[in-house]
Amino acid sequence: MSVLHQMRTAIKDGLFGGTILPEEFATGIPDPQQEISVMLEGMGVPVDVTFRHSTACSDPFLLAIAFDEGQLPSEGELRRLSLKFYARRGERPLLGDIHLHWRETLTVSGGGLLLFAPRSARNRCLPRLSHYAHHSLHLLRQWKGGPASGMRMSFLERRGAMVSFIRPHPTVLVSAVDELGGNIFPMNIMGTLGPTRFGFALRNDRLAGRLVERAGRLVISNVPVRHASLAYALARNHTKASVEWDNLPFSTKPSPMFHFPIPEFALRVRELELEKVHKIGSHSFFVARILSDTVFSTEPSLCVIHGYYQTWRVGGRAAEMKAALREDLLNKRGNGMQ
Repeated sequence: MSVLHQMRTAIKDGLFGGTILPEEFATGIPDPQQEISVMLEGMGVPVDVTFRHSTACSDPFLLAIAFDEGQLPSEGELRRLSLKFYARRGERPLLGDIHLHWRETLTVSGGGLLLFAPRSARNRCLPRLSHYAHHSLHLLRQWKGGPASGMRMSFLERRGAMVSFIRPHPTVLVSAVDELGGNIFPMNIMGTLGPTRFGFALRNDRLAGRLVERAGRLVISNVPVRHASLAYALARNHTKASVEWDNLPFSTKPSPMFHFPIPEFALRVRELELEKVHKIGSHSFFVARILSDTVFSTEPSLCVIHGYYQTWRVGGRAAEMKAALREDLLNKRGNGMQ
């Protein structure tokens, strides 16, 4: 190995910690997750909104936060709100923050859903130099090839989205059925909006969202991480009007209330009825009532987190991170045995 090559490798390892981190990292985490607390600050005593917020749209990037009736922030408070993402272990370090800019309010029974854009965002999972190096690399790749998702997010919006995925997002399989047929597809842009309400976003240019809107009802099923590749393989169903249930690569069973087909390996099943559909930009934001919530197993559920947070989880140790990257690849592509 030449001296020049050794120097390049040393610089790369110093900047990137020996690995180039994926923005979307697939791993297994029990649901509901207990790793991250999301606190809303700026209204006096911080408010725990870990299970009261959801991404509402990617382009533009918007977050929805649920407030009970009589608890909405004042005009002055709206100008100083921020979301803080804290680890729940050890000394509960702050891992990221998003300062919020209020955009609009959606009225729902018993309260309101406020939609916010990021005013600023900071990810604290990596040392600052390593963070800037990784982020510059992601931006360079996007500039060369365009965004893989087709979402035209600003620099600030991308940073805000990265911070939002410090909080583990389960990847669920959505089952929806109407008189024209049915479909099943994966989804992870979502969040609970209190004990009885759920929010999620689906792209306006995909047929899956239109089916859900027509049907008015859906079932979401948590997936064991051992079946992750099966869930990812169904991403193509977002562009299909319907599927042949008998041709799925797994067996199904009826959901408890709606009797929609769900995976036989589903860990947790929630049956939802739409309350509101709000079309924004790239996505429609769906607000639904939770009518039933059935837990079949507490086995770790397939979740998506940001690669920066995964690095923090393993303490920045290169060997453990490389092993985790192999796990991520296996989860997304499978091992050919399922």
